[in-house]
Order: sequence, then C-alpha cells, then structure tokens
Amino acid sequence: MGYNAALIHKKIFIYELATYFYKNEHGTFTKNHLRIGDVVMMQIQDYNESYAIVEAIFSHQGNDNKLYVFIIVKWFEETNRTRLGCPVYRIQTDNRWRHVFPLSAIDLVNNAHFLHDCSNSCTSSHDLLNTDYIRNLYYFKAI
Repeated sequence: MGYNAALIHKKIFIYELATYFYKNEHGTFTKNHLRIGDVVMMQIQDYNESYAIVEAIFSHQGNDNKLYVFIIVKWFEETNRTRLGCPVYRIQTDNRWRHVFPLSAIDLVNNAHFLHDCSNSCTSSHDLLNTDYIRNLYYFKAI
C-alpha cells in the first residue's frame, strides 16, 4: 500500500460479511457484498483472470486511526482438464502466491460460478484441498 510506518495498533477485527461500494470505469457506484467462501476474480500481474476463495475478512487500524480492510484467500489453479466442456480447477497447495490482500485488490465478486465436484475421494464437505471445482461457463443471471 506504500506506507512506511511501524504498526502501533495490535487489534484486528474479523468479519463474516463485508458490504462496500465499488466505483467502475464509468463513474457509477455499485454496492458489493463479500462473504467468507465467495469466489472472487483478481487481476494479478503477469496473469490474466485469477480466481480465489475468500477465507477471511479482517480490518486493522492504521497509525492514522483509519480502518483498512484485508482479505485472506486460497487460490484456484487450473488442472488442464474439462468436465462437460467447462474447465476444472483445484485449490493450490504449493503456496506460491500471496494470500493476504487489501479489499481493493478484488476485481469482481461472484463473476464466475464454481461448482464443487464431489466424488468418491471426497471425505467430507470441508475437504476443500482434495476436491475439484468446475467453473460453470454457462452460468447467467436472470433479468
């Protein structure tokens, strides 16, 4: 974020939901809701669209007494497989990308729809690392 300062406040605040306004390139404001477990699209340097699952939302009070909101994410990686014509992803396990970002790093919330592909290897609904996710290319919003 470009700030050079020591951290003097030790408290962080953890949230399950964040509501914020986003200003698009046309100057229009859009109200967004972000929840733990949402899939977000982020533009990362040297990569096109990258997708991640929000694990945590927290804020920290800066030395200027303003609250700064951050997210912790788990990244998807492509598996070079498809299912029903849709790409299959898996949660990254090698931790080569950063996991903590300011809220402003999110490009779009719920822009892509992912389906949990539960198979016989799925031991529980919380076994996120060992399961596949199908990016539903045919998802659309009814008007």
